[in-house]
Amino acid sequence: SEVLHMLAKWCGRGFNFPYLPPPLPLPRAQRLHGHGRLLVLRGQGRRAFSRSGLVVLGIETSCDDTCASVVSGEGAVLSDERVCQLPAHQPYGGVVPYLAHMLHGKYLGQVVQKALERSGQDWQSLSAIAVTQGPGLALCLGVGLTFAIDASRTASKPLIGVHHMEAHALTVRLKDRIPFPYLVLLVSGGHCLLAVVWGPGSVSRLGSTLDDSPGEALDKVSVMLRLSKHPGVSQLPGGAAIEQLAREGDPTRFPMPVSIMGSKPDCDFSFAGIKTRMKRIIGAHDRGQSQDEPVRDCQHLAATFEDAVFRHLVTRVQRAILFCKQWAPSVSHLVSYYALQT
Repeated sequence: SEVLHMLAKWCGRGFNFPYLPPPLPLPRAQRLHGHGRLLVLRGQGRRAFSRSGLVVLGIETSCDDTCASVVSGEGAVLSDERVCQLPAHQPYGGVVPYLAHMLHGKYLGQVVQKALERSGQDWQSLSAIAVTQGPGLALCLGVGLTFAIDASRTASKPLIGVHHMEAHALTVRLKDRIPFPYLVLLVSGGHCLLAVVWGPGSVSRLGSTLDDSPGEALDKVSVMLRLSKHPGVSQLPGGAAIEQLAREGDPTRFPMPVSIMGSKPDCDFSFAGIKTRMKRIIGAHDRGQSQDEPVRDCQHLAATFEDAVFRHLVTRVQRAILFCKQWAPSVSHLVSYYALQT
């Protein structure tokens, strides 16, 4: 939503986007790796489902939240349960994969059982079991996959492997039945993706991050600013701490040029350069200061970094709109999924 607001603000004040080379044709629509593959277990064949009467249990353990949900074929969310691991990871300044793996193993069974109870379903009334099979942290994904495979065998239910990012791209249609195709921007702690969604299993990827994800960059900059020692935001994850401080800061106090990768005719992102320039600015500003307190003027530094990240995101979204206007004129909606809790 921040990206869309900034895009509207810039257009409203007549912002001149830097020169961008002519857009290239859209890539051919394809399935994102690992999407919707029906994992056929012993004694089971592929099944055709109709929406009427369909009830699916979904399991998600790709990162640091243990989640389970029951959804009907009509898109109604019958239950949605989650155990947040944020307090356990907070002292480390980011997600610790092995710790997340252990906590998933501890809570997943309870979360699934609670989701079934609140939905009024049981194992036999389910039509299928869906589970995130990637992308994500390998240790964490393994917990969900192992649980789902065992449950599928025990209950004799089909098992569906789901692509994490495609699930985000399609979630909007649970509430708003916007028509296919549409342009989607996915920004999360571990990923950044621009794509045209033509339908389930049919996606044209326009660009993704070439190095750091936005969430990773935010976490690292929050460590550079020593925000864990700031009394106002010490209990917040890196991204949320930077966002809160940035509201009080001036993004022009520390000017930072941002490369828009204009020489490359694509929609790829790069956050490593922004992070490195921020490191140099902080290093020059932090000389002689105690390491037991946050960097002085951290609110202005946070605003500078956040502004640079969003400018980069908005510039690439503008490039994607140019792609669609030329090569996919039927695209009429822009969907933004934004989740940077860590």
